[in-house]
Amino acid sequence: MDQPNTTTAHDDQAYCWQQILRIRPHYRITRPYIASADADRLLVLNALFCALEETLSGTSEYRVAELKLAWWGQELVPDRVVHSQHPIARELHRCGAWKMISPQGIGELLRSSQLRLDPAAPADMGALKGLAASIGRVHLQLEMAVSQAAGSDTGMADADCRLYGLMQLLRESARSPRLGFWWIPMNLLARYSLVREDLMNQAHGPAVTALMKDILLDAVQGKLATGGASKTSKHGQQQAERLARNQRVQLAVFRRQVTELLGKHPRTYAGQLGQIRLMQVLLGWNAARKE
Repeated sequence: MDQPNTTTAHDDQAYCWQQILRIRPHYRITRPYIASADADRLLVLNALFCALEETLSGTSEYRVAELKLAWWGQELVPDRVVHSQHPIARELHRCGAWKMISPQGIGELLRSSQLRLDPAAPADMGALKGLAASIGRVHLQLEMAVSQAAGSDTGMADADCRLYGLMQLLRESARSPRLGFWWIPMNLLARYSLVREDLMNQAHGPAVTALMKDILLDAVQGKLATGGASKTSKHGQQQAERLARNQRVQLAVFRRQVTELLGKHPRTYAGQLGQIRLMQVLLGWNAARKE
């Protein structure tokens, strides 16, 4: 894998920003609500999320994606991170995020990515919800791990994890013809008399739009649960509340993005998810103000 030729912390952080803004532009909305003490660690962690997402959705050949994931698996071990020449790995070490992440956490992140590289379609909505929740939980728990709120309980509800995970699946599928919408439940396809190849075909637009509406509406129903802090020190509680606010903003923006997809054909999702709209910013600000 080609390594970017960067040598300073400033350059490594700039590289992280480039990855994030290309893959997850909504991060600009949530960034202001991150505690300053956690900012560098959450920046590089999100850059890592984006690098893995790019491996899955930005690589047209399965074998190339497989090799890239294997490379990350070899690089994200203690002995290699310390001496890595990759900007993300270097920044993980420099800012101290690496010391706060357990090997189990990194292992779960890589396993989650590997499962989406060569996936099996869920049988029904229950299986899809479980898949989305598992993806979201891995990411949100890692955010907790690299923050000074580590060990706190921010009320990480299944509904929050499912929304986060669904957004991950939507972004990957919208950008990758190779992956496609592999995660659409098989019984839902049968209900609308569709096969998976029909999902990107405009000729089946009404049925496909109705099918996706079933999934999207389920994801945005109910209240966001993220909030509250656990019994911990006053400083830890403040940090936990700040992280909870950041995650609440993030999930509010995700909910808005999903809502904006309702009634639209999946062929348009990539463009929709790549834009930041004023309403998303306003909803993020409103979510940050809620206690």
